[in-house]
Amino acid sequence: MKKLQVNAASMADIAFLLLIFFMMTTTIQQDQGILSKLPENIPPEEVPLKKRNVVMITMNNTDKILLDNEEVSSMDEFKEICKKHIMNNNMDKSFSENPKVAVFLIKVSRGTAYTNYIEMNSKLKEAYKECRNEFALNLTKGKYNYTQLVDKAKNDTTFMAIKEQVQYEIPYLVQEDYSIASN
Repeated sequence: MKKLQVNAASMADIAFLLLIFFMMTTTIQQDQGILSKLPENIPPEEVPLKKRNVVMITMNNTDKILLDNEEVSSMDEFKEICKKHIMNNNMDKSFSENPKVAVFLIKVSRGTAYTNYIEMNSKLKEAYKECRNEFALNLTKGKYNYTQLVDKAKNDTTFMAIKEQVQYEIPYLVQEDYSIASN
């Protein structure tokens, strides 16, 4: 009786060809990061700020968010407080005088999880977006929100002017402090 044998000489070649094929055709997902437009390199102008117009946002190494040293229980509460600070218009003395002077100073501990920092930053941007949407709706008598103005401003200078007015009235005033926050 004759024994059948498989010729294994070309198995290594086939394995390497498959390895190379899968290495070349596989896509690797990359981190997206945060889209931010950096300002031009202009020396900052010293502007005196009133304490009530500045909110210190601190994230400690236990990932708790503190607004002016008071703990916030959830990201939704954080967003609502930020909206109140932006759109206060001098109604509550514990928040900013008006949107043009509402400043947020972010200070993050080294031990803060990156995902929590991103979520906090996203909620702050959402707060600004909602405030701008509300302002744009009032400005255009309910016809357009800020998001629609941004889209329409690409092709129409009238919408560009309205969008710029909204940005002027509710500027994005966020400063990050890169010194190490206390734990």
